[in-house]
Order: sequence, then C-alpha cells, then structure tokens
Amino acid sequence: AAEAALQRSEESYRTIFQHASDAIWVHDLHTGEFIEVNEAACETYGYTADEMLALGVPGMSVNRAPFTLEQAALYLQRAAAGEPQRFEWLGRHKDGTEIWGEIRLRRVHFRGEERILATGRDIRDRKLAEAALRQANEALEARVAERTAELAASNAALAQEVAEHARAKEALLGRTRELEGIFQALPDLYFRLGADQTILDYRAGSGDALYAPPERFLGRRLREVMPAEICDDFDAAFAAAPPDGLVCVEYPLALADGRRDYEARFLPLGDGTRISVIRDITDRKEAERALAEREAHFRRLIENSSDQVMIVDTAGAITYIGPSVERLLGYRPEEMLGMIPTDIVHPDDVPEVMATIGRLVARPTEMFTVQYRVRHKDGRWRVFENVANTLVPGVVESGLVANCRDITERVEAERALRERDEYFRRMIENAGDFVMIVDRAAAATYVGPSVTRMLGHAPEEMIGNRPADNVHPDDVPGVLRDFE
Repeated sequence: AAEAALQRSEESYRTIFQHASDAIWVHDLHTGEFIEVNEAACETYGYTADEMLALGVPGMSVNRAPFTLEQAALYLQRAAAGEPQRFEWLGRHKDGTEIWGEIRLRRVHFRGEERILATGRDIRDRKLAEAALRQANEALEARVAERTAELAASNAALAQEVAEHARAKEALLGRTRELEGIFQALPDLYFRLGADQTILDYRAGSGDALYAPPERFLGRRLREVMPAEICDDFDAAFAAAPPDGLVCVEYPLALADGRRDYEARFLPLGDGTRISVIRDITDRKEAERALAEREAHFRRLIENSSDQVMIVDTAGAITYIGPSVERLLGYRPEEMLGMIPTDIVHPDDVPEVMATIGRLVARPTEMFTVQYRVRHKDGRWRVFENVANTLVPGVVESGLVANCRDITERVEAERALRERDEYFRRMIENAGDFVMIVDRAAAATYVGPSVTRMLGHAPEEMIGNRPADNVHPDDVPGVLRDFE
C-alpha cells in the first residue's frame, strides 16, 4: 500500500509537471545542466525533450549581451547558493525566432537531491505590448502567459495517503516539501474548492497577496468571503461552461491599497472539487486600458482631422483609411479597404510615387513627402501632398502610414500667381518706357529691358545704382525729394 501511494504520488507530480502551462526545467546543482524539462518548455521553444536536454542553456540562449552564457552561469550560481533569482531572458526557438521569457530560479529538494528549479513564462506578448505602449506615449505592458491550475492537484492526493505507512508518509511529506518549494517560487494563488464552493485549502507565496487572512476564509463558501457581484460572475461562467471544462473569469477587487484586477481559472476534478489559480493581472489591465485610451484619443484626432490618414500593408493594400476620404475624394472608407492606392493616382505621377515608396523602404527611419494627382470618385483630378513613414518607426514590415492633404486650391493659386507674374513681366519688358524698382536707399533692385534702348545700359548694369549715378547733378536733389 505504501509503494502504491508513493507511485500515485509520483504519477500526480508527473501529471502536474508535464501539464503545467509554464515552462519548467530542473537543473543539476553543480553543473547547471538540464535534468528534466516539461512539455510546456518543449512547446514554447519548439524542441523535443531529448533535444532540449542535449542543448542545455547554451543551445537555447541568444548569447549576446546582456544575455550571455556568463550571465546565465552567474544566475545559476546565485540560485545554487540559496538566493532565489528572477530575471528576464532572451532565448531562441528551434526555428530561430527569439523568445522573451521571465525566468525564476530557486534551489529545491527534488527526489532526495538538491536541485535548481527553473520556471519560465513566455512574455513575448508583454514585450510587444510594452513596445506598442511606448509608441503611444511610452506606456504599454504586455499580456503574460497562462499558468497552470493543475500544479497543486497532487497536494490533496499526498495528504490522503499520509497515515498508511511510515515510509509512505515520509515520501509524501518529501513530495509536499517539493511542491511547497514550487508554490513559493510562483506568484499565483492556489485554492481548492468543494462542490458547494467551500474553500478547503490554499497555497500562496506571500500572505500579503490574500484578500483576507486564512482564518476568515478556510472552511467558508466563496459567497461568505468574496463580493456578491464577483460570485455572480463565477456562477454565470460555471453555468456556461461544460461540466469538465476550464472556466476563466477576470474581475476587479477593491483592496485597502486600491483596486486590483485578477484572473481566476477554475478546473473541475473528478471528485467534484475544483482547483483554482488566481493571478494578479493589474499591470496587464492597466496597460490595456492605457492603450485603449490612447487608441481612442488618436482615433478621435484622425476622424476629426481635415487631412486623410491612410495605413498600407506590405502588399500595398489599404488596411485603414480615415473618414475624411469621403469629403476629399467621394469614397466611403469601406470602399477603399483593400484598394491599391496607385490605382487612382494619375498615370504620369505613379513613377514618382513608387520611387518615394522605394526611398522609404530603403531608409525606414526617415519621413518622405511626395506630390501627386489622384482621381476623385466623380472623375476629377485632385492634387494631394503625402507625408509618409513606417507605421512602427524603422520597421518596414509593420506597413506604411501616410498623411494626405488636398492641396488642389493651393496649387491652382500658385499657378495663377505664376501666370499673373509672367503677364506683368511681359508687359514691363514690352513697355515703351522702362520700369525701375528701388529700395529705401533709392538703390535700383529691378530695371526693365527698355533701359537698353533708352539709355544704352544693360538692365544688370543698373542694379544697385542710385540717382546720383545716372541723373544730372542739377536734378539729383529734386529726384531725392520725390523719393522722400
């Protein structure tokens, strides 16, 4: 019976170890080599367990500062000395892509030996969110990966076998100590609930994370401890899920130090009880709210802008266009989605537009301006000035964003002004008299071509001359008085 209990305990531990959503590695205390890896680690990094055991930390790291093998060895040395380590690490997937992970190292007693337990959480989503938030005023944190709720299921099984035999009892106690070490290394809260939602057991790395002290919730139902509206959300989620399905509920909770956001995951067990893992997702929710606010702010700016804002993907198709396009070109925004912008650009202007796109692709950190004619829905040609750069600074693959301004009236006004200037220039050049423009010092700044016929001077010879240079000395005072 004792051996059977130990075997069941081992099977329970193995189930939790292999089905945990976080990557878990067990290191040799002295060499740092992998001794065991779980399925989540293999799925995250794309290797089989044998490949990962053979590669070790060197084969899975990018090995560039600050993520060098020397730094990895330093973290392992500190953990081996009994100092828990928590840090971010840049690893490499089997397909060559880089993976951000949040790594925790802790020295644990594992199967009668001192080992280093490493848990890894895929934080690529969080890194992407942080980058997006920096683009939208330096504020976005990333969504963190899910953690398993099954990690503590073996604790109840171990407790049921304690009294059978001394050797079995010692084995179960040893396994419990191992699991406690794992729980201490993880930031989530674990609860086991009865069929009537009575709180039977809990595990927490820190008591500070609990909503209430254990003596206030152990042996009591959720509705006696948690706010009614949150329990209503739990019940609704339970009712909507399959009997053996995983239930996930996000909810806010008012604490003494302010509001926090949590994610609760409930997994039913065969005996009618449930295990629940509670994760603090406040940082993620605040990042999502900040991003949503920034997106709403910029969307309002775009939708109320007199200019046209357009986003084009790497294939050249429009993926977003602001509502001002209907006022500027007569198209509804949905008519433009998927369109290639050059389809409505004047054929004579397409080469310059494509050349500008080529310059932008070659120098994605710069901003480029191009002027071209574009066809209105009613067939008229409008002149646009387009300022474009990459959607994500310096990343061509993110697509292009363009701010388009209708400058038709300005171009027509400039052309009319040039024509008028040319008209008056011809009038002056063909006038019988010669025309001269002088500045405040009475120096000539322009002299019409008729001066050659009348005085024999080329116009450029007269530039800068004053009355005394060409007027009879007796007439200079009168001319100056007239200027004054």
